[in-house]
Amino acid sequence: VEKVVMIKNDGLYCTYNEQERSIVKWSQVMRVVKHQQAFFIFTGENTYFYLPREAFMSKEDEESFEKKYLPIFIS
Repeated sequence: VEKVVMIKNDGLYCTYNEQERSIVKWSQVMRVVKHQQAFFIFTGENTYFYLPREAFMSKEDEESFEKKYLPIFIS
């Protein structure tokens, strides 16, 4: 399944199979857990969006994402 995630000011825009779309709004995010290979973006007690680090085009993109969007969520 091909997946595309766009990071925007109001959330994560996800497209699957070029048709199905969903949005994870920043206002829905409870916390973010950072692991060696991915970010777990929790939207509920047991519900999360898995964002692998390899999804970023560069290390700089990943660092920018962390600095701009995650400071209030990182646990």
